[in-house]
Amino acid sequence: MITVINGGDSLAEAVQAELLDTWSHTRFINLNETEVQAVKITAGRRRYVVILCHNELFHSSDAVIAGDCFGVGNVCVFDVSEVKEGERCYGGEVLHV
Repeated sequence: MITVINGGDSLAEAVQAELLDTWSHTRFINLNETEVQAVKITAGRRRYVVILCHNELFHSSDAVIAGDCFGVGNVCVFDVSEVKEGERCYGGEVLHV
Protein backbone atom coordinates (compact mmCIF):
# COMPACT_ATOMS: atom_id res chain seq x y z
CA MET A 1 0.00 0.00 0.00
CA ILE A 2 1.28 3.45 -0.88
CA THR A 3 0.04 6.44 1.13
CA VAL A 4 0.40 10.00 -0.16
CA ILE A 5 0.18 12.68 2.55
CA ASN A 6 -0.32 16.27 1.46
CA GLY A 7 0.84 18.21 4.49
CA GLY A 8 0.56 21.87 5.23
CA ASP A 9 -2.19 24.19 6.30
CA SER A 10 -5.89 23.48 5.94
CA LEU A 11 -5.91 25.29 2.57
CA ALA A 12 -3.44 22.84 0.94
CA GLU A 13 -4.28 21.89 -2.62
CA ALA A 14 -5.95 18.54 -3.10
CA VAL A 15 -3.69 15.99 -4.76
CA GLN A 16 -4.35 13.12 -7.11
CA ALA A 17 -2.35 9.92 -7.03
CA GLU A 18 -2.39 7.15 -9.61
CA LEU A 19 -0.43 3.92 -9.80
CA LEU A 20 1.68 3.47 -12.93
CA ASP A 21 2.71 0.30 -14.73
CA THR A 22 6.40 -0.51 -14.37
CA TRP A 23 8.75 -2.15 -16.86
CA SER A 24 12.27 -3.53 -16.91
CA HIS A 25 14.38 -1.56 -19.40
CA THR A 26 16.74 -4.44 -20.22
CA ARG A 27 14.36 -7.40 -20.03
CA PHE A 28 11.38 -5.66 -21.73
CA ILE A 29 8.89 -7.16 -19.27
CA ASN A 30 6.16 -5.73 -17.06
CA LEU A 31 7.19 -5.86 -13.39
CA ASN A 32 4.74 -6.84 -10.68
CA GLU A 33 3.91 -4.92 -7.51
CA THR A 34 5.93 -7.24 -5.29
CA GLU A 35 9.06 -6.13 -7.19
CA VAL A 36 8.40 -2.44 -7.77
CA GLN A 37 5.60 0.13 -7.58
CA ALA A 38 5.31 3.59 -9.06
CA VAL A 39 2.91 6.42 -8.37
CA LYS A 40 2.24 9.68 -10.21
CA ILE A 41 1.29 12.54 -7.87
CA THR A 42 -0.40 15.67 -9.18
CA ALA A 43 -0.98 18.78 -7.06
CA GLY A 44 -2.22 21.68 -9.15
CA ARG A 45 0.52 22.37 -11.71
CA ARG A 46 3.12 20.25 -9.90
CA ARG A 47 3.62 16.63 -10.98
CA TYR A 48 5.91 13.96 -9.56
CA VAL A 49 6.65 10.31 -10.31
CA VAL A 50 7.95 8.13 -7.48
CA ILE A 51 9.42 4.68 -8.16
CA LEU A 52 9.74 2.31 -5.19
CA CYS A 53 11.78 -0.87 -5.72
CA HIS A 54 11.05 -3.45 -3.06
CA ASN A 55 14.14 -5.55 -3.84
CA GLU A 56 17.30 -5.18 -5.88
CA LEU A 57 15.70 -6.24 -9.14
CA PHE A 58 18.32 -7.62 -11.47
CA HIS A 59 21.57 -5.69 -11.38
CA SER A 60 22.58 -2.14 -10.68
CA SER A 61 22.50 -1.08 -14.33
CA ASP A 62 18.89 -2.12 -15.00
CA ALA A 63 16.49 0.78 -15.19
CA VAL A 64 12.86 0.66 -14.14
CA ILE A 65 10.47 2.51 -16.44
CA ALA A 66 7.33 4.16 -15.07
CA GLY A 67 5.49 6.47 -17.45
CA ASP A 68 8.26 8.38 -19.21
CA CYS A 69 10.68 8.09 -16.26
CA PHE A 70 13.72 5.81 -16.24
CA GLY A 71 15.14 5.25 -12.76
CA VAL A 72 17.91 3.20 -11.18
CA GLY A 73 17.88 2.59 -7.44
CA ASN A 74 15.58 1.66 -4.59
CA VAL A 75 13.70 4.97 -4.47
CA CYS A 76 13.57 7.50 -7.32
CA VAL A 77 11.61 10.75 -7.25
CA PHE A 78 11.14 12.75 -10.44
CA ASP A 79 9.75 16.28 -10.68
CA VAL A 80 7.97 16.10 -14.03
CA SER A 81 6.14 19.41 -13.71
CA GLU A 82 8.00 20.96 -16.66
CA VAL A 83 8.42 17.79 -18.72
CA LYS A 84 6.50 17.62 -21.98
CA GLU A 85 4.35 14.56 -22.78
CA GLY A 86 6.50 11.81 -24.31
CA GLU A 87 9.78 13.38 -23.15
CA ARG A 88 11.94 10.94 -21.18
CA CYS A 89 13.29 11.63 -17.69
CA TYR A 90 16.37 9.88 -16.40
CA GLY A 91 17.68 9.61 -12.89
CA GLY A 92 18.65 7.40 -10.09
CA GLU A 93 19.59 7.36 -6.49
CA VAL A 94 20.08 4.44 -4.16
CA LEU A 95 18.61 5.41 -0.81
CA HIS A 96 19.15 3.28 2.26
CA VAL A 97 17.78 4.11 5.69
